[in-house]
Amino acid sequence: MSFLMMVSKSVCTICFVLLLMTLSVDVYANDMGETAFKENCGACHNLKQNSTGPSLVYIGEHYPETKREAFLAWVKSPGKKNPDMIQMPAITYLDNDTLAAIHLYILDVSKDQKQEGEKPKFAPYKPPQRPYPQVLRHYLPFTSPASIAIALNSELTVVWDTTIAKLRYVYPTGANFDGEKRREENAKAIMYSEQSEVLFSFVKNTEIMFKGYQLIKGEPEFHYQVGNVEVKERIHLGSNEKSFVREFTITGVKHDVALTLDHSSLSSIRLNGKPLTDDNVHLSPEQVSSFSIEVEL
Repeated sequence: MSFLMMVSKSVCTICFVLLLMTLSVDVYANDMGETAFKENCGACHNLKQNSTGPSLVYIGEHYPETKREAFLAWVKSPGKKNPDMIQMPAITYLDNDTLAAIHLYILDVSKDQKQEGEKPKFAPYKPPQRPYPQVLRHYLPFTSPASIAIALNSELTVVWDTTIAKLRYVYPTGANFDGEKRREENAKAIMYSEQSEVLFSFVKNTEIMFKGYQLIKGEPEFHYQVGNVEVKERIHLGSNEKSFVREFTITGVKHDVALTLDHSSLSSIRLNGKPLTDDNVHLSPEQVSSFSIEVEL
């Protein structure tokens, strides 16, 4: 009898430990999912209302736990389901475990919630009442749907395209970028744009892999890979209200790099604080490893 009781207690102990391990894994996955969602998805998806993208309630209803594989397939290669919304950019830079954790988080926070009325699509932009800088996703003309806007202050918003890993243009924060019918007006509002096909010579004819971004004191640092070269680009406000800085950290470069800064509009450009007189610059591997560009409009 005592032997059976010992076996029974051992089985109970093992079951309890396994239960704790399962709970710990679930908590970890949910924390990871929340962090990954806020960094990669939160700008476009609200809990109960459709905005740039569908609400989490809508996503949870259409992709329950039994359709996790379909959810993973969709975010890696999204199409266009809703004609009133911008097509979602492909999220190929996150692994399956991270995407599954995001899905788990969506299902968790949207549980027992109800969809609320839809907000107007592409309504005139009004800067939210929160501190700058602000990383935003909304309708952006003259660039890909995968572009991100960084409102540095009430004057400047920088648009960075994740598809080609490149700064596209700068426009006044609060400008009414509102659909295809306003393209001419939107074009006139742009304060600065880069005209060259690529910024770095090592990008030419080489596949670019965007690896996401992280916020450092609210400022985005974009990560991407070009062949064996790893690039980090952090964007923040410059020395005055009309300037912005791009700080680069680059590894894997073994040869001199041509830097092409052909641009529209009058502006002053400084490389590591020194004014440039030519839009084309050559940097050694040592120089390109860490440098900054400041553009003053």
